[in-house]
Amino acid sequence: GLRQKSDRTGSYARVARAITRLDPDTVCFGFGQVDAELSCYYMALRDGVALAEATRAKRGAMPRYLRNCLRLAEGRALVIKGPNTVTLRGTGALHMMLRANLCPALGLSEQDLSRWLHENDITLARHGAINVEIATALRRSAHRLGLPYFDLRAAMARADHPGLSQPRFCGRARDVHVQPVLRIETMFGKSLWRSATRDRAA
Repeated sequence: GLRQKSDRTGSYARVARAITRLDPDTVCFGFGQVDAELSCYYMALRDGVALAEATRAKRGAMPRYLRNCLRLAEGRALVIKGPNTVTLRGTGALHMMLRANLCPALGLSEQDLSRWLHENDITLARHGAINVEIATALRRSAHRLGLPYFDLRAAMARADHPGLSQPRFCGRARDVHVQPVLRIETMFGKSLWRSATRDRAA
């Protein structure tokens, strides 16, 4: 949703006003789980296309997304933070999260969405694979545009699945937030600082 529109209440206009008001030296755009994963399901269901096709479209949109970030930064140093690894603990928890978010957004019944999830074999492992696909596409697009990129998946990801978080970073079964927060914030701050200062040195 980060694209320039005439509507002053849209995300692009709100971010532009915040940057103008705060006037930072460096702007960091964080790419979250809604951008990385939920939007793929949303697009597939809304447009009646395969999830793989929706994921390809999302990957293809990365350069446009980053060009919008560059416009918003207006010449300031820009750093891109990729999505965190998935913190859900099982396929059942994933399905509950998708029902809670997609049914109201698309006007679907829980039964219809549950049927679609089972027919399309939507598992936690497949969800984690989408996370990796989007993060990889974002990183490559950032590098092509010469933008510093970082994420925390090298420290957070499971050894057997780079899209899923190690148990120590997961909360309760359906919690989509990374734990423990203080450690993650410290890692985030250090990574952001390295990326920002590397950009200035270059």
